[in-house]
Amino acid sequence: MYRQFGALRGLAIVLVVLNHSVKSVTWVPQESAQSLAAGGESLFLSILVELGVLAVPIFLFISGGFFAYAASGSRSKLSWKPVKSSLKQVLWPYLVWSVVFYALVYLWKGEQYSVVGYATKLIVGYPFNFVPLLVFWYIASPLLVRISDRFGWAFIAILAVYQLILLNLVFPGAFGFEFPSWMNALVPKVIGFTMAKWAIFFPLGLICGLKARTVNPLLTRFSTVLLAVCALTITLSLLSTRGVLQAPLAGTFAAVSFVLFALTLKRERIPLYAQLEKVGKKAYGLYLLNLIVLSLMLIMISALAPALFGFEVLLYPILFTAALAIPIVVMDGVARSPLRPTYRYLFG
Repeated sequence: MYRQFGALRGLAIVLVVLNHSVKSVTWVPQESAQSLAAGGESLFLSILVELGVLAVPIFLFISGGFFAYAASGSRSKLSWKPVKSSLKQVLWPYLVWSVVFYALVYLWKGEQYSVVGYATKLIVGYPFNFVPLLVFWYIASPLLVRISDRFGWAFIAILAVYQLILLNLVFPGAFGFEFPSWMNALVPKVIGFTMAKWAIFFPLGLICGLKARTVNPLLTRFSTVLLAVCALTITLSLLSTRGVLQAPLAGTFAAVSFVLFALTLKRERIPLYAQLEKVGKKAYGLYLLNLIVLSLMLIMISALAPALFGFEVLLYPILFTAALAIPIVVMDGVARSPLRPTYRYLFG
């Protein structure tokens, strides 16, 4: 089950960087990007951005799968050792690069907050919004292993219903109606938004890992159906994003069908799997660094070549290449330098 995870992690981070590269232009003051805004995004770019709905679910699903592997010696028990190790690998780099990002946006846009304000930003995950949710599931994983072993798919079904409720609470009227205001008490603090989007994926990866012997043959049997459902629902999600129709759950169904389909893939059948695996090993560092690189690139372009904002056919490849390549160069440089002992604290 786990041999394809390295390439899938690489695919996920490439989709994240691609998504951020396209959307990052909106961070620039409107007058600098005026000609680009007038042209609008092409359908091709919209499709590339829409593929981003798969990225975070892949990360969360893989994380759940690895905790299932850690618990494989005892299906009903997971020790705290892998939990503590994973928390350290996530939290230290998150703290370091969040501080760097806050310093950058202060210098760029004058954006500043009080000490309490910065602490709040860190807790809620600005700008790395899926990290608090990941931390929550890490901490909950020993309990999740026991629940999943005892209640199995019933737990996943209950969690899926809860996510649907959250979705309509966090985005009122998403399903064409609104819940009574008292139900807002069901929205958890800090992670309410990310739970509404991605609650199911870490536990789904965990239970698929724990029950791999029975799950994988079944998924393999229906792999073509899963791929077709993914293609259909991501198309519906794109049409919904562009205002053609209303399909608020299409992106979620696309992500669910894709991660389940991914379990049926053989490592060697994934295109460019070797290259994706190399990128996947640096996925967390890339996730944290790509926003900083994009911000610096936009500052440079605004100051030195603002006319480039009128040529999106050149702008987006430049941003994407820089946001993917520069963090890799930085990480490789640290790994080969006297700073190597700090690598885990900087990049996980």
